[in-house]
Amino acid sequence: MQERQLQSRDSNAGGYDEWFLQHFGFWVDWLQKQVVMNLIDPQMEEVVLDAGCGTGRLTTELARSCKKVYAMDFSAVSIEVLNKKMYEEGINNVQSLVWDITRPYPLEERVEKIVSCGVLHFLPTVRHRHLALQNMYNQLQEDGTLVITIWN
Repeated sequence: MQERQLQSRDSNAGGYDEWFLQHFGFWVDWLQKQVVMNLIDPQMEEVVLDAGCGTGRLTTELARSCKKVYAMDFSAVSIEVLNKKMYEEGINNVQSLVWDITRPYPLEERVEKIVSCGVLHFLPTVRHRHLALQNMYNQLQEDGTLVITIWN
């Protein structure tokens, strides 16, 4: 199942941001970004992880508000789109990684905050979701903040 999800993500990555706006509309995009940014409240001295970043709809917002963003996604094509977007916008505080969030993270530092939006419900089993949450917990500083959204 994850293989089909990966193929779908890879084939749609180039036009995902436009698709999201057409499918959900400007106000849903804007509202999601506002709610998540208010909850995560990134500060300029903080390091944030975007777990399941996709093409970087939220990564871009986070990068403008904190010291560093780790952006992780299992779709290499989505990460390519993200990297191109960061280059074009002159954003240089994002470290992107092609990574499955159900595997222990390769980051050497624990982060102050983690965001994972619209990701967990796509993981194929309860065990996969548990692994992803455990990995987030392990990467988060003791007094850190985790913001997760799922689609209803």
